[in-house]
Amino acid sequence: MSHKNWQQEFQEVSEKLPGIAALTQKQNCALVVFDVESTQLAPGFKGFRIIELGFVWIDIEGQAYELQSFVDPDGQSIPKKIRELTGITKADVKGQKTWTHWTARFLDLAKNTITSGFNSRSFDCPAIRKMNEKKGAPLPLFQHHLDVKAICGKGNLSTVATAYGVKIEKAHRALPDAWMTARILDKIIQKRGADEVAKHIALCPKSHSPKPTKANLFSAPKQNNDPNKNQRLAILRSYLKSGRSIQWSRFAKRYKISEADLKKEVAELQSNLQTPPQ
Repeated sequence: MSHKNWQQEFQEVSEKLPGIAALTQKQNCALVVFDVESTQLAPGFKGFRIIELGFVWIDIEGQAYELQSFVDPDGQSIPKKIRELTGITKADVKGQKTWTHWTARFLDLAKNTITSGFNSRSFDCPAIRKMNEKKGAPLPLFQHHLDVKAICGKGNLSTVATAYGVKIEKAHRALPDAWMTARILDKIIQKRGADEVAKHIALCPKSHSPKPTKANLFSAPKQNNDPNKNQRLAILRSYLKSGRSIQWSRFAKRYKISEADLKKEVAELQSNLQTPPQ
């Protein structure tokens, strides 16, 4: 499949991204920012399926295009916490194209364009590979990938958007998140120069998820002394990323933890998420 043929599925938009345009011209290659929404908060979780995709495509002439699509998760249910987080329901995804439609398209994107996303080395790229693996399809290499979060340092998408003067769109929806990422990247390139940002283009690691580290609070505990902790931390992190308020007493009761311990967990998560970008 030629990426030029696939590009016909996109809608042309009038917005200009001069920084990214300069990068695509210097690299003589289109750049595609993509974002995914899924049934679980990490590719390694049971029942993980992608349910929405958003793309912003900038060609070598600087013209921008966009595409949004729901994905039928092959009958996998959408958990309540994901419905609340994204607003995506069973009705949205029912009857949409399944992942089989996307396997070859991502192989093409990963090979023939510069791909980009926010925290995409840890989530979006592993998510795509996991879905292709489920379908028995080859895994995209993402040979020329640019993770915007890796350039900025710590900080969630909304925090970094604010720091760069980018309007915060509806969080946790694929196309708005892809556009926020594209606008942040455009600002970075205008500030630092296309040549400097191009140094960050690299092969995306093949692992499905990051190796456990002290700061990786998504990691499952070595001993299952607190069976709710992994899910609790994942949900707390999503609350912080979206800016939603936490109802302390209700949350503590639901996850059988004291409010004091809950606030300690939130404080630790915030310290990892909210370091201002460089």
